[in-house]
Amino acid sequence: MPKTLGLVADPAVVAETVERTGPDVAARLRGDWHVRTDEQTFAAGQELRELSQRAEELADEHGWDAVIGLTDLPMVVDGQTVVADVSPEERVAVLSVPALGPLMPRRRLRRAVVRVAEALEGGGDRRVIRIGRGGHVRLVLGMVAANHPVRLIRHLTSAGAAALGTTAIALMNSSVWLLADHLAPLRMAAALLLSIAIMVGWLIVRYDLWEPADEEEDEGILPAGRKRAALFNAATVLTLAAGVIALYALLLAVALASAALVIVDSAFASTLGHGVGVGDYLSLAVFATSIGLVGGALGSGFESQDAVRRVAFGVRERHRREEAHAEPG
Repeated sequence: MPKTLGLVADPAVVAETVERTGPDVAARLRGDWHVRTDEQTFAAGQELRELSQRAEELADEHGWDAVIGLTDLPMVVDGQTVVADVSPEERVAVLSVPALGPLMPRRRLRRAVVRVAEALEGGGDRRVIRIGRGGHVRLVLGMVAANHPVRLIRHLTSAGAAALGTTAIALMNSSVWLLADHLAPLRMAAALLLSIAIMVGWLIVRYDLWEPADEEEDEGILPAGRKRAALFNAATVLTLAAGVIALYALLLAVALASAALVIVDSAFASTLGHGVGVGDYLSLAVFATSIGLVGGALGSGFESQDAVRRVAFGVRERHRREEAHAEPG
């Protein structure tokens, strides 16, 4: 008789990835298995026993033989960061998707689910699968990937519009032409990095994305105190940086194309006092985009606050708890 494995994914975990993983997992499990998927919010403030109990209820509700819960948050068991917590007796496990890292997510998720499912089938006492060597770096990068930083561009339309307008003005300013021509490569790179840092810093301050290092209180499956804050803040900063870099690249492409189309070689060369080439146009576009990005920080004040704040793990977790407390019963 075929058995059924339930994959219960937090809505924040990429649903389509989980759904596509199901058939691959079924094909790799020993025996006759069917895999079903469902959504369930896992609030990190809960203890693992609460998560396991909820998973057991879902198994009874759907008639599943085993359940694996997938969350986008890091997990700590007995002070150790883990990939998964496995309870064969209850036939329930909880798996931290970010702990698998950012590369080849479908393949790694498939392998991890198969490994955890086999551990559930193997029986025995409750055990954990600890994070491996270099796992904490992989965990942070996995948290960044779970945030989908490139999608942040969609929530920065006002900032992008303000940055584009400021960049256009800078491109038409002959003083900017001269400054870009005289800036050494290191100074140009510094201007680029500074503009990205200003935008990231402004977003963190404007939307209150910094996770404070509160007292070392117990937070369920999450690390406590400073460790939790360090994890969340590192993921938030890297997510914002990746999103802003993507926005910068888009603006740079537009600026370079605009400069090539609008600025006449003779006028550009006359202002600079020497012949111009592709490198001069690129330098101008980079410098103008750096200026524009700083101007775009002002436009970010008109963005949807909720959409931008959701990139922070701490904010998202507070939302989950509020929603959980709001549910009847």
